[in-house]
Amino acid sequence: MSVPCVKRSRVFERIVNSSEIKTEVVLGSVRWIRYLTGMARKHRPHTPDGRYLVSKGIFKRCTNPELDDATRRRELKTLMQARMIDDRAAALRAKEALGEAGAVWWDDGAPDVSGCTPEATSYASWWDSLTDTEREAGLAVRKNRYSP
Repeated sequence: MSVPCVKRSRVFERIVNSSEIKTEVVLGSVRWIRYLTGMARKHRPHTPDGRYLVSKGIFKRCTNPELDDATRRRELKTLMQARMIDDRAAALRAKEALGEAGAVWWDDGAPDVSGCTPEATSYASWWDSLTDTEREAGLAVRKNRYSP
């Protein structure tokens, strides 16, 4: 499913003044506006131990909270740049440095359940305890495609 894009116009002014998020993209010589109706990672439900967030109904590993701010910012910048140029190897290296891929960053021996649904893990009771609104936030699909 594509995200609506429109040329800068009165529609642009109306959308910017609403609560929706907007991103501008230059395609050729025409400036298009992309509207994101999904939600940011920080609004997704996080497990009580801070290891995972739920996105599209599955667990994604969170960034290692023990990273210093400078390292975290540098690796996030590297990750975003790698995604922009579609360099999957560089993106994977950055995710590994952030603790979102590769070896787990905790040391209590708990298994990695990234990619599993909450119901199929030891977090099932936590997932059941969430409100419907919180659960819907974890099941929501973020729309992030350009469609000029």
